[in-house]
This record gives sequence, C-alpha cells and structure tokens, in this order.
Amino acid sequence: MAEDRLSGHKLPPQNIEAEQSVLGGVLIENQALDKVLEILTPEDFYRDAHRKIFEALMNLSERDEPADLITLTNELKKRDGLDAVGGASYIASLIDMVPTAANIEYYARIVKEKALLRRLIGTATQIVTESYEDRGDVEAFLDEAERAIFEITENKIRPSFYPIREVVKQSFKTIERLYEKKEYVTGIPSGFREHDRLTAGFQPSDLIIVAGRPGMG
Repeated sequence: MAEDRLSGHKLPPQNIEAEQSVLGGVLIENQALDKVLEILTPEDFYRDAHRKIFEALMNLSERDEPADLITLTNELKKRDGLDAVGGASYIASLIDMVPTAANIEYYARIVKEKALLRRLIGTATQIVTESYEDRGDVEAFLDEAERAIFEITENKIRPSFYPIREVVKQSFKTIERLYEKKEYVTGIPSGFREHDRLTAGFQPSDLIIVAGRPGMG
C-alpha cells in the first residue's frame, strides 16, 4: 500500500515472519508473554492486525485468562476486530508458524529492531524536511533534532518500570522457592555466614565488588 511506503518508494523495515512467530509463540506458551513484554509494545508491530492481536493477548493476560484459539477469537469478537485481523483461520495459522516458544525472545528483538529503524527513518525524514525550511533559530532546531533522536535511543533500553502484577507474580515464585528449599541461601554462598544470612548469597545479575583499604593486603 502507498501509505506503507517511506520516501523513495521503499517499504519500511519490517519482518512479518518474526511478528507472526512472536504471536504464535505466546499462543503456544502463554507464560512467554512476560518475556515479550520486556521487549515489545503493541506499537512495535508493523502490521495493524498484529498490533490488535497482541493487545488482545495482553488483555487476556491481565485478566489471568488462558490465551488460545478459542479465547483469543472471542476476545477479538468482543472488540469487533476478528475480521480485521484475518479471522479465526489466520489466528490458527499463527500457531502453526512455530513448533515451540523457545526462541520467542530472539524473534521479539527482531521485531523491536525493525520498529526502531522505522522510527529512526521517520524522524530523520522529518529532520531533513524541516532543514530545508527557514527555521530562524538553528540552535533550537538542533536541540529538537537531538531530542527526537534521543527518544528513539531511549526506547531500545529495557524499561525500568514493570506492571505490579508481574512484580507480585515474581515475588510469589521467589517465596515459594525459599519455602521449598528450607534454606536461607538461594544463590552462591560467599563463605561468610552473616553476609549470606543478610543477602541469601550471590544472586544472578548481582554486581559484586570486592575491595579493601590500601595496605590491608
């Protein structure tokens, strides 16, 4: 479609197969949505149909309802969006796209990269267009251009805030693991009992710095 093309009559960066694999992976393994949400937002999908399907999957997850062919189809029907995404047959085809959700994070990152490139092209095109205009205050224009590019670079960073539902879910998993293990050390013991009692040992993603005063050996 003409509106899908950028300057020079080229299609914007996109990977439809990766988008389909992400959606199909979530339908195969609902828990995989948590991993995907750390990387993608609905706006990252190139196809509008895929955005609608992803939003419907998010809605089902927020209500703690399973996501499968039946429930997803029903969710889209309630929003009068089933025909717009290609009907139940298209949703069924998404499940056939991938045999497992094992690589879903890899597919999600491909989708994210393409979305960032589209935003970069759009922003760069706007900067070029406005550069031909008599802006007057060039310094202010440069600041605006820099800010627009910075917003794109910020978007590639993992979000610092997560839905409270995800935080609570992860906390309950940690509590259950502690209860089952019956030990206060859940990570790698440091060898110092008091330290391990306070920290539960060295945990994944911990930044450990071992330091001492000069001359202390």
